[in-house]
Amino acid sequence: MFVSLLLACVDYDLGSNHDVGHPYPDSGSDTLGLPPETVREDPCPNDLNATFGPAGIYVKSWDRETDSGVLTSPVAGTYHVYDFTIAESGDSQFNESAYFRVPNDSNPTGVPTYSNCQMEWVVQDIDNDGPLRSGQRIYAGTFWLDEGDNNLTMHHFCPLVRTGGCPDLHLLDDPEGTCDSSNPNSAHFEGEGLCLVASD
Repeated sequence: MFVSLLLACVDYDLGSNHDVGHPYPDSGSDTLGLPPETVREDPCPNDLNATFGPAGIYVKSWDRETDSGVLTSPVAGTYHVYDFTIAESGDSQFNESAYFRVPNDSNPTGVPTYSNCQMEWVVQDIDNDGPLRSGQRIYAGTFWLDEGDNNLTMHHFCPLVRTGGCPDLHLLDDPEGTCDSSNPNSAHFEGEGLCLVASD
């Protein structure tokens, strides 16, 4: 089952033919195996309407480290969350990385099913070599959603790095774009094409 989220359009340039690999390490889960593919090509049909508000949220590496919105699902279940992109500044911001929590009555901590950094699934900056191709979506994590409103909170990855967490995911290629620099490394959650895929 696929689920589309109805959101405002995003002004990302997704017309490139950039071929994206799989930049993430294997899941840290010992019992649940690996997460689904990190980049998805398929369309996301409107089998089940869910909504997210406000139209978009964003975080930065220093002065806006968290932001949140409400994801409303008409059906409870475990879903893989995809969006066209989380990063959108190319190689001018090298660590536009973030992770999400979706706390609700059934999962009060909101932790994702799969992890690649302690208990979190970090969506690593993927557009440093160019944007995703039009129609591609990036995996943002797998979460249990209660029926009705679920609080989705976005966290920037850099504060975690600065406390010593998951240094292997910190991209050091550009000294002006590290988590220790003054670069905002903004990451975004919004956009046409964001979708949920029911977990098997």
